[in-house]
Parts: sequence; C-alpha cells; structure tokens
Amino acid sequence: MSTCSLSAARWTSTRHWRGTWPEFGACGKNAITVSKVIAHRAGLITFDPPLSTADLLDWDTAVEALAAMRPLWEPGSAYAYHSLTFGFIAGELVPRASGRPVGRFLADVHAVRLELHGRCERPLASMDRGLRVRAPLTPRRACDDSDPFHKR
Repeated sequence: MSTCSLSAARWTSTRHWRGTWPEFGACGKNAITVSKVIAHRAGLITFDPPLSTADLLDWDTAVEALAAMRPLWEPGSAYAYHSLTFGFIAGELVPRASGRPVGRFLADVHAVRLELHGRCERPLASMDRGLRVRAPLTPRRACDDSDPFHKR
C-alpha cells in the first residue's frame, strides 16, 4: 500500500477502519488507523489463536478471525513486520474503500501509470510453487543467545 494508493482510494493515513470494515474495530482495534497498518504497528503480526493452513487459504475465514482477534500489543506502541496478516488487512481494505478488487485497483492506479504488465492475482493451480512462510519468532526466541542467527 502506498500514499498513491490511499489517495486513489480517497483515504487518508489517519482514517479509522470503523466505517469501512466495522467488524475490524472489535476487541481493541477501533483506534487502529491506516498509517498504523502501513507502518506495521497495528499489533496484528499473526493470528491468535493460530489458523490452520486450510483456514489461511480461506479468505473469509482468515479475515473473520483477524477482525475478531485482539491486538498482541497496544496499536502504535511497537513495531513488528505483519508478514502473515498484512495481505489480509490490505486485501480487505482496498476493495471496501475503492469498490474495486485489489488486482483491478492496482492495475488502475499503478500499472497504467508505470506501464506495467502482468497480474496481481495468483492462480490457485500454481499455489504449490509459492514461498513457504514460517511462523514468526516469539519475543523470547528472538532474544535467545543460543540461536546462532541472533548472536552479535
């Protein structure tokens, strides 16, 4: 998501989600702004409770779980990359705000202007060729000196 995308969707970075995705505002998420999501400061780095692979592949199940969960920390108070949830959040925000599917929105806003050709959507038939994503490190593990990747 970019400021160009926000502008094209007639959104500002300080706008709250309540009016566009009311369910998302549940469980302490009503103060989350678009800018907190873009900055990966929303406190939603993973699904809590965790989702199965089948549930992660079911869009409606995943976004319903995300809307129902409580942030893992006070939104805006910390940063952690939202690798597992960002696509669901942006993928739900863009169509609700712009009235267009994500692929169409990106094509209209960015691809034409930048003379890009291709597609954003990935056919389900090629999903087995995708990158495997591992569960995020827990805070304790990330600071564990016994892990050679985290030694100074």
